Amino acid sequence: MNSIHIKEMSINFIIQSMLILKQDNYDDDELRMVYDYLLFLDYNILFSYFMNNTVPGYENDLYIYIEVIDETIKKFELSEEYEKCSKLKLKRDESLKIINDYKTN
Repeated sequence: MNSIHIKEMSINFIIQSMLILKQDNYDDDELRMVYDYLLFLDYNILFSYFMNNTVPGYENDLYIYIEVIDETIKKFELSEEYEKCSKLKLKRDESLKIINDYKTN
């Protein structure tokens, strides 16, 4: 699978995840799949999110990713799965660093 296909597939998955999580319309398996996927994305894909804008109303796709991370953290906090929250917070920090490093340039 080439990286362009992964990137296109991944932003669609992220957008769908946001809708599912915000509507509380998910089960444990779906939440786990979202969690695994959020952690799977590497720096290059996150940077590509920063460089693209798929959804009007967001400055770039990386903000959508961060929003999904925040929603996922909330869900895991409710179930007291704090180790997962910590890992997600690291990915959020990585994303915010991309924004801060490249937005000022």
